[in-house]
Amino acid sequence: MGSDPIVLPLLRSLKEDFSGSVDLRAVYTQPDKRSGRGMRLQEGPVKQLALELGVPVRQPECMNENEYRWLQENECQLILVMAYGQILKQALLDLPSHGILNFHASILPAYRGASPLEGAISEGCDETGVTLMQIIRELDAGPILDVEKIPVCGSLCRSALADALSHACVPLLKRNIDGIASKALSFVPQNRDEATFTRILTKQDSLLDFRQSAQKLYNRYRALKEWPGSAFEYRGERIRIGELKFVSNVSGTPGTVLSADNSGLLVACGEDALLCLQLQRPGGRMMPVADFLRGYSLDQGAVLDQVDMIPLVASKPFPYRKRNG
Repeated sequence: MGSDPIVLPLLRSLKEDFSGSVDLRAVYTQPDKRSGRGMRLQEGPVKQLALELGVPVRQPECMNENEYRWLQENECQLILVMAYGQILKQALLDLPSHGILNFHASILPAYRGASPLEGAISEGCDETGVTLMQIIRELDAGPILDVEKIPVCGSLCRSALADALSHACVPLLKRNIDGIASKALSFVPQNRDEATFTRILTKQDSLLDFRQSAQKLYNRYRALKEWPGSAFEYRGERIRIGELKFVSNVSGTPGTVLSADNSGLLVACGEDALLCLQLQRPGGRMMPVADFLRGYSLDQGAVLDQVDMIPLVASKPFPYRKRNG
């Protein structure tokens, strides 16, 4: 069960590396979505790979009695889940004889929840990984079977980290598949006192608060670069940031433009500064700062609007918020 491209190496490995020991009966993924100019139904990458591999695909809007019956009739013994996008009810958790195991993209109990990759990057972690765990009726709180760890370099963005984590799932499965089959498993409970939590991201998360340190903002920029991106507000207009650099040993009143020239837009932060290399007005296109400034008045000494950023990580679960966009 999976809907995000992060599951693709795991799916391919299940079909190609374990064909003698695993009978892959189906891939569950989210229903096709309409996109593009014609708003045509588009198959997701997980469905496309499953069909390429000759695996039946099931796409219910939600898991229901019909799906439970289908799994029973097909003698489902094990369900593997990663980034599926649906809450699994107890009736499903009780169904397969070998249980339901989840590949979570963090080293639990850190970064439970909807955006563990963004959480790890925004916190400046130098290591993360994939946790193979048992699903229980509490978000990402089940006991842990095993972990595959990977390093995180200081310039990595979400897409590159997702690619690394997707491939980390394969060795994690390979060294545990025999134990899963024989039920010779040793699970370790999570330490609840060490748990941290992430949340669903929204478009509003793109806005930067220059009262924060430049390093913290640069980490957030890396985490959100693909979506929702980074931006600031000036005179009530939201300006998107394309490329951004961290600049140390520069000081000034937070939010003040220290320089605006062909080298970029240098903005003072609570500590150090950020250099914006590409900017975009609403309805315009992303362009180098030198070109942007020819048609937009943003000079040295200007003060960017102050905003409050909602943290991406907390020590307690976030209140539920529906994703905007």
